[in-house]
Amino acid sequence: MLAIEFNFISLENLWNKFMDFLPHIVAAVLIFAIGFWLSALIGKFVVKWMARHNIDATIHAFVRSVIVLILRFVVILSALATLGVNVNSFIAALAAAGATAGIGLKDSIAQFASGIQILFNKPFKKGDYIAVDQVEGTVEEIRLMQTMLRTSDNKLIILPNSTVTDDAIINYTAQESRRLDIDYRIDSIEQLDRAKEIILEHARSIPGVILKEGKAPLAAVTGQDNQGIIVTAQLWCEIDRYWDILYTMQEQVRRSFWEQGFSMPGARIEVQTASPKPQGEQK
Repeated sequence: MLAIEFNFISLENLWNKFMDFLPHIVAAVLIFAIGFWLSALIGKFVVKWMARHNIDATIHAFVRSVIVLILRFVVILSALATLGVNVNSFIAALAAAGATAGIGLKDSIAQFASGIQILFNKPFKKGDYIAVDQVEGTVEEIRLMQTMLRTSDNKLIILPNSTVTDDAIINYTAQESRRLDIDYRIDSIEQLDRAKEIILEHARSIPGVILKEGKAPLAAVTGQDNQGIIVTAQLWCEIDRYWDILYTMQEQVRRSFWEQGFSMPGARIEVQTASPKPQGEQK
């Protein structure tokens, strides 16, 4: 009888303690839920603010991620404090655990450090067309740990930031102009002068080709192989007209060669910047 009464009293005490502590649990849950929601909202607001003030779009996602991460850490500490946890002791224990975990998380730390390095050095920005680690594409976003590229056939490539900083980066859209080399072959020396005239006529008539001295179109013999004489068209063009000029030159010069009875053993394109991509691709 005494045991039953003792158990009843113990359960009653536990229930009373639970009811006394319940407001703290509810408050902690509310802090956690509302805090995480507000942190995401603040992150979006910061991105909009940066966009309105014309701050480089490359850093938007990175800054948002850092701000949201810091705010959510503060929210977690606030929720723990509401539950009566000694936050100072928790932070000290977390720091000690972090030092130990740092050895195992060295790769992640390297990714984060590389992301900061990319943002400060700015080897590229959002919208640039780059090649790195044997892949290429348009820069979509730079995140805490990865850089996102969109390929010409709409595939998403996720590169670790440490890979980006450790490898050679080719930025094809960093300058206002690009050089385009196209090799054509003719099978006889008698065709040479007329072939060069045709190439230059078309090059000078295409919008976007730079005609000023020092970058004017050039057509010259650059070699010979078992397929014929190689005549190279070298053009400087505006960056956003590069692919249009490439395709237009290929079509118009080949058509003129054909109409004038040229024998063309073959033609080869030497693109000095990147492999061709479909028109409409974001530059």
